[in-house]
Order: sequence, then structure tokens, then C-alpha cells
Amino acid sequence: MMLPSDFSIKIIDFGFATKIRDENNKPLYSEFICGSPGYKAPEIELGKYQGEKVDTFAIGVVLFLFCFRAYPFEPDYSKDSYQEYLEDKDAFWNRFVNINDDSDLRDLLDRIFEEDPTKRIDIKGILAHEWFK
Repeated sequence: MMLPSDFSIKIIDFGFATKIRDENNKPLYSEFICGSPGYKAPEIELGKYQGEKVDTFAIGVVLFLFCFRAYPFEPDYSKDSYQEYLEDKDAFWNRFVNINDDSDLRDLLDRIFEEDPTKRIDIKGILAHEWFK
């Protein structure tokens, strides 16, 4: 974490940083699957183009950890547990006490954990979401 002079908190992680655009701003595809287990967006696991929405997914994992003190998807088996989430979201959410009392949080996390990155909420959408109000 960084604390700039304006005292806003910035979360950074350059441990697996990789260039994803060339000098002409054309998207590049990494030959490596980068990311920490449990935080990786599905498109990383599938070896597809990785844009800013992979960070949105990771933010969702961090938010989930803050709220439930557990990973949403098992870090060692993230692909399998994520697939279970996609197949039956109600069963997934029923494992977590009080989520049904906070439909805004569930809605936000479901939008963050969207499989299709083009449909996944972005950071502006997260900050404007009802759960933050």
C-alpha cells in the first residue's frame, strides 16, 4: 500500500507486473499466467487478453476477504471453486452467514465476479454502487 501526499490509500502490487500493450498502444498477450492463486480472474486462467478488469476481479477478492475473512474461491483450486460459483450462485452465497441480509453487497460481488470481463463492473461502477452509499 502507498499513502500519497493527499492521504488517499493506493493498493499496488508489481510482483507479477507485465507489459500488456506495445509502443503503439496495441494489446499484447502475455505468454505467462501471472497472478496470485485465489485472486486471478478467469480470463487469466484461460490465457485470454488481460485488461484492467483483472484488477477489478482481484479487488473483489480483497473486498470479500474483508467482509467474510475467507477467500471466495479456494486459492489452491480457484478454477474449480469459481466454476462451482458460476453453476450455482445461491448455493455459494448460502455458505456465508448474513449475506442474505445485505443484497447490495451480494449484487456488487456478483458484478465483480462476472465471468465475462466485458460485462464485469469497472472501478467507477464499484465506487458508484449502492453498497458504498
